[in-house]
Amino acid sequence: MFQQPQQKTLPKPKAILGLTTLAVVGSGLYATSAEASSNYTVTASSLNVRSGPGTNHAIIGGLSKNQTVSVSSISNGWATISYNGRTAYVSSSYLSETSSSSGNSSSSTSSSATYYVTASSLNVRSGAGTNHSVIGGLRQNQTVSVSSIASGWATISYNGRTAYVSASHLSETSSSSGSNSSGSTSSSSTYYVTASSLNVRSGAGTSHSVIGSLSQNQSVSVSSIANGWATISYNGRTAYVSTSYLSQTSSSSGSNGSGSASSSSTYYVTASSLNVRSGAGTTHSVIGSLSQNQSVSVSSIANGWATISYNGRTAYVSASYLSGTSSSSSNSGNSSSSTVNAAQIVSYAQQFMGVPYVWGGSSPSGFDCSGFIYYVLRQNGVSISRTNVAGYWRNNSLFQNVSSPQAGDIIFFQNTYTSGPSHIGFMINSTQFIHASSSGGVTITNISNSYWRQHFLGYKRLK
Repeated sequence: MFQQPQQKTLPKPKAILGLTTLAVVGSGLYATSAEASSNYTVTASSLNVRSGPGTNHAIIGGLSKNQTVSVSSISNGWATISYNGRTAYVSSSYLSETSSSSGNSSSSTSSSATYYVTASSLNVRSGAGTNHSVIGGLRQNQTVSVSSIASGWATISYNGRTAYVSASHLSETSSSSGSNSSGSTSSSSTYYVTASSLNVRSGAGTSHSVIGSLSQNQSVSVSSIANGWATISYNGRTAYVSTSYLSQTSSSSGSNGSGSASSSSTYYVTASSLNVRSGAGTTHSVIGSLSQNQSVSVSSIANGWATISYNGRTAYVSASYLSGTSSSSSNSGNSSSSTVNAAQIVSYAQQFMGVPYVWGGSSPSGFDCSGFIYYVLRQNGVSISRTNVAGYWRNNSLFQNVSSPQAGDIIFFQNTYTSGPSHIGFMINSTQFIHASSSGGVTITNISNSYWRQHFLGYKRLK
């Protein structure tokens, strides 16, 4: 049973877990901006107005659903408005462009506007949503003519057909100076794969299809890095790999740099329990399992799946949970396994940066905060049931209380949108946590944030 969202009145800070309506305002005052401003309509039931362009800035007010607001510019997913006589910002994901010729909430205008791509690569989709197929891509700083923006998606013309891109990665000004995208350079850099097998995907995110794999210590030329994904060239096409498993230095530990070899190699299981399947994919039946740190002889790796022999028959396991080295040599029992699991959990969780918030969601198409915890732990071999934050806080059979946090620990907050335990996230180090935020999706926040400090409840660690 999940918590039900409860509306709050300003100026109380927003709650994150399970709250789609963040602030309630009767009729926020706003002034019309410059001549070049465009009118937008609020699509969320309540939209926070912030002092700066980001969820780390203070909430200074709110706009209600269907309220009209004059937007002077949009950049990196944030719209600049005038609110009570001062410059303020709202998330453009919850705005729809209003036709200037009528009072209806028409989401398109007759004239197009030019925008620039801020991401290193921006997927072009057949429909307005991540569930629609990718039909192409736009490069960083590329110009695109946008006919309308609604619910966070911009309508464009692509190869003669109507298509859609996320408005969060568009800006009305060009970043031609070059250093707008974190870690991205115009020239390629060489990196080395640190995972035993690294999936190569058609797009920058785990929701995109796997089109191949790179083996441990294999070198790869990276043209740009953005939001935790590296852009590479793979078999003559643009492709993407997670930067969590790349290093600029080679770990010359005896791995050969080619994918699958004719002779078998020994690997070790890093998950607490790893499913053995009848075929190379999660659609195939589970025929057994391997335990953490168990050695397994792998004859080949392809498309993220390792071929093994299991009970005298050919079988398959996910190569994402295999390592060329054993974790048993450093420490004994629980501390060793928790360290390995913690690093694995943190790396896995960070792959979902930017995934949108969905109330009750527990999949890469959308998470709420407890759904994010559930999904990440389940995918890393932890047997856990789907429940709410209070349920996880009371689960003393799976978790233990700790006073000093480390990477992989779970941080709890209380009395946000409801009384008692009400928000949750993973610590990625001693000062930051990753969580599903109702305003920004999966994001990283510092625990020194004044709002979170006053609602802090405690830490728990997997036993």
